[in-house]
Amino acid sequence: MVKGWNEKLLIECGEILQGLTYSPNDVVSDGLLVLRSSNIQNEQFNFNDCVFVNKKVDEKLLIREGDIVICVRNGSSKLIGKSAIAHRDYNATFGAFMSVFRSEYAQYIFQLFRSSIIQDQIRNNSSATINQITKNDFNHIVIPFPDDYTEQATIASVLSDMDEYIFSLERLIAKKKNIKQGTIQNLLTGKIRLEGFKGKWNKKAMDKIFKLHKGFGLSKEKLSPNGKNKCILYGEIFTIYKEVIGKVNSKTDFNEGYISKKGDLLLPGSTTTTGVDLIKSAVVLENNVRLGGDINILRPKIEVDTRFISYLLPLLKNDLVQYTQGITIIHLQSQKMLEYEISIPDDIKEQTAIVNIIGDMDAEIEMLQTKLRKVKLVKQGAMQQLLTGKIRIVKTIKQTQEDAVQNKVKEYSKDFMDAVIISAIVDKFYNPKYPLGRVKVTKLLYLFDRKHKADVSGFCEKAAGPYDPRVRYNGGEKIAIQNNYITITEGKQGTMFAKGKDIANIQDYIQHCGISAELDWLEGFKMWTRDELEVLATVDNARVKLEGQGQVATVESVISYIENSSEWKAKRTREVFADDIIEDTLKKSREMFN
Repeated sequence: MVKGWNEKLLIECGEILQGLTYSPNDVVSDGLLVLRSSNIQNEQFNFNDCVFVNKKVDEKLLIREGDIVICVRNGSSKLIGKSAIAHRDYNATFGAFMSVFRSEYAQYIFQLFRSSIIQDQIRNNSSATINQITKNDFNHIVIPFPDDYTEQATIASVLSDMDEYIFSLERLIAKKKNIKQGTIQNLLTGKIRLEGFKGKWNKKAMDKIFKLHKGFGLSKEKLSPNGKNKCILYGEIFTIYKEVIGKVNSKTDFNEGYISKKGDLLLPGSTTTTGVDLIKSAVVLENNVRLGGDINILRPKIEVDTRFISYLLPLLKNDLVQYTQGITIIHLQSQKMLEYEISIPDDIKEQTAIVNIIGDMDAEIEMLQTKLRKVKLVKQGAMQQLLTGKIRIVKTIKQTQEDAVQNKVKEYSKDFMDAVIISAIVDKFYNPKYPLGRVKVTKLLYLFDRKHKADVSGFCEKAAGPYDPRVRYNGGEKIAIQNNYITITEGKQGTMFAKGKDIANIQDYIQHCGISAELDWLEGFKMWTRDELEVLATVDNARVKLEGQGQVATVESVISYIENSSEWKAKRTREVFADDIIEDTLKKSREMFN
């Protein structure tokens, strides 16, 4: 081992607790939560599938902050050893197929449980081959252990920060997928129309749009990495390709398969799972690709963007599943399915415009997924290096001081940060010649939060636009006044803001929190009128609300949202909320906060 590190038995660093045994008669609808294997998903607690028991347990068996909860017995050997750490105390215990490792070094040891260092020892242990880890198995696990507690804590902190970044990417990807699904639901059914398109949508039987062809030949055994012909096997429609095939992955030297034309829509012909799985399509965008057996090829007979239909078909799967039949092997009755009518825009330009929006979303999701894969690889490499001492983390005095500042920043409440931002707005925008009113300050605070990617859900709909009442009555504004950062006066023109005697004190907080760039950006609104700020904040907030509901923020949907808001509908009687101004403002919103 490297200097300052030793090998230790895991059991020397804490204690193993065995789970609770209970019977079906102990299970109740509301009692003590028992954590089981299903409550650990992706190394985090998941409470979608909960069991409660009417049973008293020793206080020692209640989950405490820092407990590492481990699956020690399961029908699947792959799940043995999966774990999660408790970030707080829970009124919960854990079942007989689970164990808890309790240690003062829990944060560091949890990272070891997630690494190959412990997982390989679990896999190589004879007991794990029969899908269990015994207490005796735990007694033989050896771990690398830094003598310096600070080094342990630093390693755990670095890896935990990487975890949080991974989790944030996963949450963002999930959010983007939900938005995409909402967009597909609205645009591909005509519920929301894109601006500039007013043409009709008509129902057409699919046999009026497509002619059916069948793929033939080819198999996995006939694939070659350096083959001369690009090809697609039917199984790849399930496993590799999405609605649009951007790149054909497989090649063959065999001259088999039906030759593709750009725009062919492909569906698998059979499956051993369920009929719904056969409603899976992909558009090939290349000519001369060889299409293997059991692929249904729908080739357009009329001018149509087949990508539109490829995105549309999954929305119709509950109807289209009637065209599948079979028990052991389920087949798609493709010729019969072509009798089904679908509704599409007559104008192919509208079809393509819709597809391009969805395609852009797909590209963004793919970019994030690629980033996530890379970050996970980096994390895996970092674990191997940091948890074995091959790379040491040595903190300088400067880094320690910077950490202290960052910890201080984390302690600032949202209300205090609002106070700093409001005061900074007053500092930048106050001019004795031009009164600075509440409406303008509120809109600038909203725009700052948007630029800073802060949560704006606290802003509600009021006559003057988005407004957060907490800031005025309970939060930032009150703190800013108490600290003499700002002063306010009430008069005929309403509430007016001015600089307080101690406003200079906010500069340290601005630097510590790293918000100088956003405040400098905010200065670009100095010459904007109150009406212009109100229109931007209102239109942008409508956009945020629509996208949060999984809808596309178009000019029409934003106008509809404003007109259906009890607080905002009167705005439409004002010239500054005319259709063309809303259209221009929506474009600005996308440019500023995309």
